[in-house]
Amino acid sequence: MIKKYIFLVLLFPSIYFAQEEKYPVFDACKDVEVQSLKDCFYAQTKELFFAEFKTPAIANEEGFIGSANTIFAVTAEGEFKLIYVDTPFDEIRDEVKRAFKVFSKITPAWYNDHAIEMKFELPIKFPLTDDGDVFVDNTVLEIKKESLIDVVAKKRIADSTFLEHSSKLNIPFTHRSYVDYEFALHKAKGTHTASKPYSYDDIKPYYDLTKEKRSF
Repeated sequence: MIKKYIFLVLLFPSIYFAQEEKYPVFDACKDVEVQSLKDCFYAQTKELFFAEFKTPAIANEEGFIGSANTIFAVTAEGEFKLIYVDTPFDEIRDEVKRAFKVFSKITPAWYNDHAIEMKFELPIKFPLTDDGDVFVDNTVLEIKKESLIDVVAKKRIADSTFLEHSSKLNIPFTHRSYVDYEFALHKAKGTHTASKPYSYDDIKPYYDLTKEKRSF
């Protein structure tokens, strides 16, 4: 009995960490413990961004003092995606876009064995420090992400929305859609049929039904 309890105690941490959130991972952070991935992600992001970012001339000319709050995401594919830059100057916005282009693809955030998208806010304070220190206290990354429960729920909904596409149910008739289906069948040898309505099971091998549904 004691051995069983010891086994459960040892097993619990591994189960816990397998289910918890895991931040995006830069190559430089791959050997870092899970608990430290957040800090490593923030540090690498700031280092890469501020090493590239150059203060546009207009900010100095106008004596701009303030923040350009930048919202970006690391997608479920591990790519950096700029979402929004709150600034009165187009030149600052363009420079933020340019700076983010240096970011390579990284390992995306994970939760419960699924890659997820994470959103972040990077406040860029002006004027920037002259010494090039990218770890100044007034440049702080703050996590701005959806509830993980919401993320998982959305994924489940997305995975189950088009279950009929693998069924033998008939596809409701619309002239536009059936013209597309017939064209797809004509392109494949020996698949044309005058029998209607088509079933999802008949059309799925030759036409991307999910893409069509999401386009509406």
